[in-house]
Amino acid sequence: MDRHFDPEIIIDELTGNQCYTKPLAFKNGVLYIELVLSGKKISEKSHRHLAVRAAKHYRSSLFGFQNAVAAKVTVLTKSPCAEDAGGKLEKSTVETIVGIMFQEGILN
Repeated sequence: MDRHFDPEIIIDELTGNQCYTKPLAFKNGVLYIELVLSGKKISEKSHRHLAVRAAKHYRSSLFGFQNAVAAKVTVLTKSPCAEDAGGKLEKSTVETIVGIMFQEGILN
């Protein structure tokens, strides 16, 4: 996958928070996706819900990921760095990694 993707916005229906998502790689039928949340903590259930939405979105898109058999979604939280006086630096923290297997009739 040599193409650069701009982040897309997904809104969590459960909390109303927005997050950014983009595909990172597509190797051996596995779609690797990054899901970036704002500094607000959300439940583990919301992480999984957003990860499934992002995976379904990219698999059904016109980007060429229709042959994906699985997705690995890394959920990150970005928050301002405490040492930065200007407030421009952000710290990324991995919250969880969600694995999704696409099965006909379940996620399609």
